[in-house]
Amino acid sequence: MNKFRLPFGNGQCQHHSAIRVWACAFLLSLTLWTAAWAGPDAKAQSEFMTPLRVGITPAIIGDRYELIEDWRAYLQRRLARPVEFVPRDSCSETMSLLRQKRLDLAWLSSSAYVYLARFHLARLLATPTYKGRPFGRAYLIVQASDTKTDSLPQLEGKVFAYGDVESFAGYRFPRFELRQAGKNVNSFFRKSFVTGSDQHVVEAVSDGLADAGSLDGFIWDTLSISQPKLVEATRIVAKSPEFGLPPLAVRSDMSRDSAQALQRVFLQMAHDPEGAELLRRLNFDGFVADDPKLYESVARAMPTLDAP
Repeated sequence: MNKFRLPFGNGQCQHHSAIRVWACAFLLSLTLWTAAWAGPDAKAQSEFMTPLRVGITPAIIGDRYELIEDWRAYLQRRLARPVEFVPRDSCSETMSLLRQKRLDLAWLSSSAYVYLARFHLARLLATPTYKGRPFGRAYLIVQASDTKTDSLPQLEGKVFAYGDVESFAGYRFPRFELRQAGKNVNSFFRKSFVTGSDQHVVEAVSDGLADAGSLDGFIWDTLSISQPKLVEATRIVAKSPEFGLPPLAVRSDMSRDSAQALQRVFLQMAHDPEGAELLRRLNFDGFVADDPKLYESVARAMPTLDAP
């Protein structure tokens, strides 16, 4: 029986063994060099291969579904990656999804952002600007027929409409003001209820379901353009000091490269025709880069409020 024989002698075997050792060493070096070169970009590359999940609530953008779809398509084209908008009925639900890292980006209320940032659960990305500034105010409104009320303390024993329980303007600020005045927030009003959004606060007061309510002034101003008859049935009693408008925030572990790519798209919206048109429909001028100082006044109010 013929035995299997190598087609070369011992010298050749040693020569080829040396080649194999050199080849393995080269491939190992190449692998390590490639990993080092990819480094911090590898996470970003992985993120850009998956859909961007964006959380929104009625409290922030209302029920303008055509606008939401147009904005999603715009972001998808600019980012060159799939974009999914994840609507929820409350800011609390959106906060929970962002905390669980089931969202990448969310449009939050100012107080929701402060809470999540305080515990390193989200990072500020950008803040919208309205009339050239990144600030808003809470509006205290009553029925237009009420010509006597001119302050929150005068509403004792009345029916009051809140927005979302995580809204600073629509919930936390009026309660903060009552506590500052030494009032019991749980018994001050004869009745209070949560509507779920700032627009619903206006509707509740306009329809006579509530004597008064509090909301983000930006929303009231926007409704005065899109639904003037609704707003005409209400009257502004007082305005709060300025605070940072509801911001865009990203999950805490998003790579810096991905966050910067997102931020560039929002900061550049005002500079291209399609983006500028979307901003007009949103009633914003544009977005400015992350600046946590915009929310210092909100943060100062948070210790006196119930935790979200």
